[in-house]
Amino acid sequence: LLFCIAFGGLSCQWSALHGTPHPASNADPTKVNSQGDWAAFWSALTFNGTFTITVIGLFVALLALFPTIYANNECIGLTKEDNPRADRFRWIQSSLSTTTSASAEWIGLDGALLIRYCDLCLRILFLIYVPMVSVIGSANYYCKDSKRLEHEADPLTFIEVSSIDANKTWLLSLVHAVCVWYVVLVVVLCVDAAQKDFLVRRVKWLEKLPVIKANSVMVEKIPYEYRSQTALTDFFT
Repeated sequence: LLFCIAFGGLSCQWSALHGTPHPASNADPTKVNSQGDWAAFWSALTFNGTFTITVIGLFVALLALFPTIYANNECIGLTKEDNPRADRFRWIQSSLSTTTSASAEWIGLDGALLIRYCDLCLRILFLIYVPMVSVIGSANYYCKDSKRLEHEADPLTFIEVSSIDANKTWLLSLVHAVCVWYVVLVVVLCVDAAQKDFLVRRVKWLEKLPVIKANSVMVEKIPYEYRSQTALTDFFT
């Protein structure tokens, strides 16, 4: 299957580079980087970094002003830490070291699973982003057409697909095919592991529910003739 995908990618890229252009289009449909993309990249990175630092600073200030709202478990002694607010950035270590089970005990299973979902997204993005930048970016840079890009000033152009050399397309197709399946496997395995963990925690949560709550159902749109305790009980029994 991997060979078929690699061969298909090789054929498509070879046709795109050496085939006859489509009659309806006189230009390459691939959108390439322009002159200002590198500056836009750094501008976005600077803005997002500044915004993140600002939000963290506001949180630290609000944590000191309103500890009951942002650190209530600590205030009531639930976290059992020795004066964690002595260091304003102690919450970073506490957040990273807190397990899902502890979070479920303190803030409920739904809140803990929301944090778990964010962790899952971060893990998937990290496992995909780092190899894509290091492997795909390096492969595109290695296979670039140096003569065509001799006077190119935008650094992002050297790692994009449109800059590859036609003589090295076969190698790049193999790398892309492997990376595609890597992305698929990473997402499937991470989601499957998270789903299994969720089922275990959900079953344990259901088993700990009180008997009345665990065996209660909500009934809506009851017909008029069953709107009594006796009639409704007889209907379900």
